[in-house]
This record gives sequence, C-alpha cells and structure tokens, in this order.
Amino acid sequence: MVNHNTKIDVVITNLRPTFGPSEGGTVLTIKGTGFYDSSGKKVKFESKNGEREMTAVWNRKEKAFTCKSPPAIWLLGDKEESKLKLNLTLNGQDWIFAGTFEYYEPTIERMSYDFELTEMNQEERMKRWNEEEPLPEEEPKLDETKKAEKQAKIIEDTELFESTYKRSGTIFYIWGDQFKKSNVLIIVTQ
Repeated sequence: MVNHNTKIDVVITNLRPTFGPSEGGTVLTIKGTGFYDSSGKKVKFESKNGEREMTAVWNRKEKAFTCKSPPAIWLLGDKEESKLKLNLTLNGQDWIFAGTFEYYEPTIERMSYDFELTEMNQEERMKRWNEEEPLPEEEPKLDETKKAEKQAKIIEDTELFESTYKRSGTIFYIWGDQFKKSNVLIIVTQ
C-alpha cells in the first residue's frame, strides 16, 4: 500500500555544463535526488529581459534531466548580460532553482598541429608561433624540376592537413580569447 501523504523532496545537486556558446544548443544535464519522469517536466531559462521554457528529457539510466540551451538572442537581445537563472519543474507549476548558466563567445585566433611544438616549452612555442615569415618581393623563376618539387610539396602538405584530424592522439594547439576551463573534449572536424 502506498502512502499518498508522503512528500517527495526534489533536490538539485548538479548542473553541467554551466556555460555554452550564444548560438544555443548546449546540452545541459541536471542531476539531483527525488527525480521522477513526468509529463510536465521543463527547464526555464530566465534573464532580466524575459524567460524561455524548454522541454526536459528524462534520462532513466543517469536519473537526470537534460535539455538544450536556447539561442542567447531569444533571452538577451543585444544586452551585455550573459548569465541566466535556470529552474526545473516536474509538474508545470512548482519551480526549483537549478543553477546558473552563462553564454560566452570564444574566439579562435590560431590553430596548429605542428608536431615539433610538443617538444618546445611555452616560451619557445609562442616565439615560433609569432615569427613572421618574410614575403619574397618577387617570386624567383623556377625551372621545371623546382616547379614539380614545389607542387609535390603542396600536395604532400594538403594530404597531411586533411588526414591529421583523423589520427588518434594528434595534439592541436589552439590560441584564442574567452576560453573556459571544462572537462568537455573538443572535437575538431572538417
């Protein structure tokens, strides 16, 4: 026999990740205790400019809810604000604070898969990276052998570039701005 007078307390213990790009689509996972699947489950993203409710998905194996972040423009417009409050409901009426989520815009300035960089210290890497190759004033005339060698080198470099991302364990060096520390693996594809 079930006692219907017993109140089930829902407690949120974890929200991950707590940030994502402004175009939206970040898959958020909310973990806690007292969770159960229901037809009224939603996550509300709130800013000073408004709110947006997104459907939550029950993950029975993880005993957690997931949802995707909406695009920042839906909630922020052109405002500088980037932090949002997140609330979870299981019945469509009672909302529980789940944490905060922040939009950010990382920029990638440079990226390299130069294998020699792994053997250099940080100072040597930056020096090499920042070196500028002088441009020749006028390209010297090449004989047919040199032209063929140059073309073969271009083909070899192109094949190396196109196959590098497919190699397991290839280390890429990425320089940029507004990166955030995360345990999420970045996968680079063409």
